Amino acid sequence: MEHTVAKEGPPHPVVGDIPRELPVLEEPLDVDALLETSQPRDRRAPAGLLLVGLAMAVALLFRKDDAGGLWLLLNAALLVLGGLIVWIVARAARRHRREQELLALVHQNIQFRQWPAAAADLVTLLSAPMLLPQSRIQALIYLSTVLARYQRFADASKVQDYIAEHAQLDPASEQGLRAARIWALLRDDRLVDADRAIIALRRMCGANRSASLAMAELYRDIKTGHGEEALAEFQTDLAMLRRQLGHRCADAWALAACAARAMGKLDDARSMARNALLLGDAPEILSRFPETEAALRLGADTAPAAGGAA
Repeated sequence: MEHTVAKEGPPHPVVGDIPRELPVLEEPLDVDALLETSQPRDRRAPAGLLLVGLAMAVALLFRKDDAGGLWLLLNAALLVLGGLIVWIVARAARRHRREQELLALVHQNIQFRQWPAAAADLVTLLSAPMLLPQSRIQALIYLSTVLARYQRFADASKVQDYIAEHAQLDPASEQGLRAARIWALLRDDRLVDADRAIIALRRMCGANRSASLAMAELYRDIKTGHGEEALAEFQTDLAMLRRQLGHRCADAWALAACAARAMGKLDDARSMARNALLLGDAPEILSRFPETEAALRLGADTAPAAGGAA
């Protein structure tokens, strides 16, 4: 297993200064209500169009003897109908544009870890019927991410279960959703449910082992105290984790450090923790995997290597 070699360098950030509690959502967030209110409306003919059509039919019935008057009335009705259609289409286009802009803003806020702003925009989006079912599903995926960030894991699992039941996702998105659900179950200490979900994800991946599956199994082994299995899996999957996760491989290094520390391999744990801190941000790692705090302290006690992470 590759490790970095400690050398003299600038002091490392202090893990002990990391706040242990995440901020609370500024607004109450009722998941059941948002699932209900965000349902797209049935696409039925607007009442205004039905009224114009009825008026035209009545006009044709009572003015059939007056061809000139009938022609003028029909033209007027058609103008009103055309104007109403244009207004409806323009209004729908504005709503669709606004919906897509808000979705893009939520995605941006999640990427930049602006969690309160992302939560507020999601409440705005999901508090009224959304136009497109696929946009609603994307908003719900973002909602599950925000809920997990605020450690509302039961609610995150509920949203993820709803998405899995009501949406057809592409294979990559479905794997990501299943992995996020496993993480939420593990954080909520629902270990039996998480193990079943891991088996289902393994069956879905088949021979194409993914980083999502590897991280789920690694975290499961940490939660259940199987440090030896966790280290063996980490060593086997490390090249694949680096390739697929990039700098997010910091999470895997932190979990491996946690396993090494639990087994008394303090030198390995210190080296792995240092790699995690070189690749990732300590508060972000701890927000996802609080079990790694003691191991990360080992890495913070030593200076980082000049050449970067292994």
